[in-house]
Amino acid sequence: METLTSLAEWSHLSPLLEFRNRVIEICRDPQSREMRPDGVPGRLKLSLRKQLLSELLRLEDRLGMRLLTAEEIATIKVLWQDPRYNSYLASDSGTTIDEQNIL
Repeated sequence: METLTSLAEWSHLSPLLEFRNRVIEICRDPQSREMRPDGVPGRLKLSLRKQLLSELLRLEDRLGMRLLTAEEIATIKVLWQDPRYNSYLASDSGTTIDEQNIL
């Protein structure tokens, strides 16, 4: 992707590359993850997932392109409310964004 964004006709996509690299860094950080009951790092903390979605939506606006449909965003929100998703997330009750600002 670095090679692609270095080309003049694709350079406008470099913010997506930066976002991707940020997501990779966050995913590698054990502090970004919930610990499963067996002590193994699990999924990203819900607050980070919400923050990343918010950043991606702002990036879409900045670039003038849609990467996620309204239906996909709605599905993400429904999944975040599913009790199965939240089964071991009690320690991550805070969020960094106002959910009303996500579409």
